[in-house]
Amino acid sequence: MGQTLPSGTVTFLFTDIQGSTELWDAFPHEMREALVAHDEIIGVAVDESGGAVVKSTGDGVFAAFPSAAAAADAAVLAQRRLVEFEWDPVIDTIAVRMALHTDQAEAKGGDYHGSAVNRTARIEAAGHGGQILVSDATAQALAGSLPAGTELSDLGTHSLRGLSRPEVIHQLNSPGLRTSFPPLRTTSVAAGILPEFATSFVGRSSDIEAIVSQLAAPDCRVLTVLGPGGIGKTRLAVEAARRIGDTAGAVAHFVPLVSVPTPDAIVGEIAESLNFTVDLHLSSMIDEVTQVIDLLRKQRMILVLDNFEHLVGGAALVTRIVESAPEVDIIVTSRERLAIGSEWVYDLGGMDTSDRGRSDAVALFVERAQKAGGVLTQDSTEEVAVLCHTLGGMPLAIELAAAWTPMISVAEITAEVQDSLDILAGSLSDVPERHRSVKAAFDHSWSRLERPLQESFARLAVFPAPFTREAAAAVADTRLPTLHALMSKSLVRRAELDTFDVHPLLRELGLEALGDQREEMAGRHAAYYVSRLLERSDDLIGGADQIGVKDELVTELGNLRPATVWAVHHLPTGEAVRVITTLNEFYFLASWGQGVDHLGALADEVEAALGPEGALDDDRYLWAKTLALVFLSQFGNVDEVVTQSERLVPAWELRDGTGLAWSLTALGVALDEAGQLDRARAALDRALDEGLGDDGLLKIQHRAWHGWVIIEQGDIEHAQEIWRQGLAEAEEINHNSGRAYLLSKLGVAADQLGNHEEAARLHTESREFFVKAGDLGGEGYTLSRLSWTHNSMGEYAKARQYGQEGLARFDDINHRWGVATSWCRIGLAEVGLGDADAARTSFLTGMQLALDNGMQVVAYYALLGMGRVLAMEGRREDAVRLLAHNVNAAQNPYAELARVALDELADVGGDELRTSGAGMRNEEAIALARSE
Repeated sequence: MGQTLPSGTVTFLFTDIQGSTELWDAFPHEMREALVAHDEIIGVAVDESGGAVVKSTGDGVFAAFPSAAAAADAAVLAQRRLVEFEWDPVIDTIAVRMALHTDQAEAKGGDYHGSAVNRTARIEAAGHGGQILVSDATAQALAGSLPAGTELSDLGTHSLRGLSRPEVIHQLNSPGLRTSFPPLRTTSVAAGILPEFATSFVGRSSDIEAIVSQLAAPDCRVLTVLGPGGIGKTRLAVEAARRIGDTAGAVAHFVPLVSVPTPDAIVGEIAESLNFTVDLHLSSMIDEVTQVIDLLRKQRMILVLDNFEHLVGGAALVTRIVESAPEVDIIVTSRERLAIGSEWVYDLGGMDTSDRGRSDAVALFVERAQKAGGVLTQDSTEEVAVLCHTLGGMPLAIELAAAWTPMISVAEITAEVQDSLDILAGSLSDVPERHRSVKAAFDHSWSRLERPLQESFARLAVFPAPFTREAAAAVADTRLPTLHALMSKSLVRRAELDTFDVHPLLRELGLEALGDQREEMAGRHAAYYVSRLLERSDDLIGGADQIGVKDELVTELGNLRPATVWAVHHLPTGEAVRVITTLNEFYFLASWGQGVDHLGALADEVEAALGPEGALDDDRYLWAKTLALVFLSQFGNVDEVVTQSERLVPAWELRDGTGLAWSLTALGVALDEAGQLDRARAALDRALDEGLGDDGLLKIQHRAWHGWVIIEQGDIEHAQEIWRQGLAEAEEINHNSGRAYLLSKLGVAADQLGNHEEAARLHTESREFFVKAGDLGGEGYTLSRLSWTHNSMGEYAKARQYGQEGLARFDDINHRWGVATSWCRIGLAEVGLGDADAARTSFLTGMQLALDNGMQVVAYYALLGMGRVLAMEGRREDAVRLLAHNVNAAQNPYAELARVALDELADVGGDELRTSGAGMRNEEAIALARSE
């Protein structure tokens, strides 16, 4: 120890004690002694291997080595000595995770800074106690020089928190050290989620082994579990995925597709199941599918896509996933093949019935019969085996049969099956599989239902998604006792705590049974859900439980979407328009992206019926299309919004009401994002002249954007006046979400006027609402704004803290715009704190993320920050050139801030230097910022 720190090609070692916080809390005295021993062990190992300890990091060590081989020697030596050391019995052992990374670095002031140090720390944080992780750069440097007896194992490519470039991570293995560890802690999606069922899973061990074995083949990436309804595909796929997740270290996720209405909605359900929020700021540049695939390509995962048969037209998405995400395998359950080149098929037959009394099928029947309250005797075993064999071992048929055991004997059930299912008489070996028992079992079940139950079940089949018992009573005249009776015969299932569902195949049979009543029942279903939507209109705008009402409607979307399609086609125009405008209120709170899809789909329905020209003369189309464009304008789809809005405006000019103002607002937003401020201002001014009426949501949207355009034009006080007016209007109708958005706008104005304490108050108040609503994006935005505010106040430590908290919120939801901006906020605070190295890392991280995702405005922000960093580093002429470029960049909202920074360097160079910087291309400016 005490050696000179190496420069040039350096290999860094980071270590950290796993679970140190808990150990310190439980055993403070013992941990003080343990830490001394820990530091001595690692320090000596570093010294003996020719390295140098840079510093202690609390419960770890940061060391540097002139070669990768020396660093690997030190890591292995330290781990062995840590294992061999006799720790205090109270503590038992100290498990230390370690990471090695090699890069170019220069020691400054007895320390290192920059991206290489950050990457090493991120790799170390992904590991587990006792594990030595190695970056790909270090692995390459170790080629041919590994310590004796050691070897590297490839752990795959991983996305590291806060770093734009993924890392291939290896594990350094050595005799005497542990080699088996849990998966690395690098996944950015939710932990694996597989459903838990109310009934036990019985048997199917050979089927599970076969599926696991097939998916282990390197060229098997997509396995379709194929079979008829009731054969047990879902349960089998879940158990197989669970086995793979437990044994192969893959994250297992379940994606229920049963309520997904169309193929283009599959990706949204996948995103929901992964707890992934699509980045609205990027949707105009990177569509929803690309964003989800971008997330998946970083994962080691087994994905279960359940009930795909009604979405086979969307099978191309499966191909795209496996082609783009090499560590994602897919299990599909379906009644139809996907018919794609990568598909393997596992034809699932019935449960094993060969071992008579001890078969899986018999075990399932006995378990279900006992659950139903049936009485079975020892003599019943053989009779059960005969029945299960007759049913072809199909789980649904077995369960339905077992449901009769409280009323009749097993022999009587078998007789009933044989009487009504002649196709299954005799040997099953020569009977086509499609005829074995699904339809027969359904027919048998149906024949055993009393007519009132048949009628109730047929009416319940009108629900395309889970429904509450209140809905069952209102739409299908079916109340709790009847629901219970149908559940006991496996015709209705409990979806969640207070909702019920009908299996899709059973639903088809029920709809067929409705006959002439089908259209009537569709109308009753639509009327119920449409009325629930309209009844909540006032609550959506200004109710005391605005968020609660929104969340309740979100759970009903599977029924609400088809109900609104029916409403558009069958209700009088005025009532249909009210449905559309209420949907607008709902989606403003719930999901702007889904608002685009749903309202756009309703517009398409009308246009398909009337044609393009006829639709322009129809209020239903105009409202649905206009409100869809308002949401779409927030995403930056400039050309489409401008083109469509200019097409709609003339039609609105022929009508009274606020439709024209809505259309002009959408146009104004799109023009603003295009940088056409004068045209945007004209559109929004005209909307105001046309009149906003008493439409509270229109006022909120219009005031927010009208003020934004005006503040961009430099009139802060006028913008502030508009936002205050909007805030008053939002408070008058108790619209909490609108109030929060307008408070945040007023916070921006306060910052620009230099009233930073007021800005902080406004952002904090806005944040409180977003926290209450569970809106991580809104909270991240207000934290980011608070960082800006406190930086302006010179409170740089607090600014960095808020920036880091905002980064965490955005990172949790994979919000790439927010992550990139937060890095820049952090960098700005680090400039204020005088930490040029840390600021360089932060700004370059933010800039890389911005460039990777086409976010030019954020890239300008990062370049502004790098101009300040260059000046701090003493590269004042380079700083002048970079800032001059920023000042003169087209449509750069940070130009004025760059001008202020440039004026601070007035004594550096002359006009020629500034002209040179102003004339740089973006690529040249980026290269200059990256240079050292």
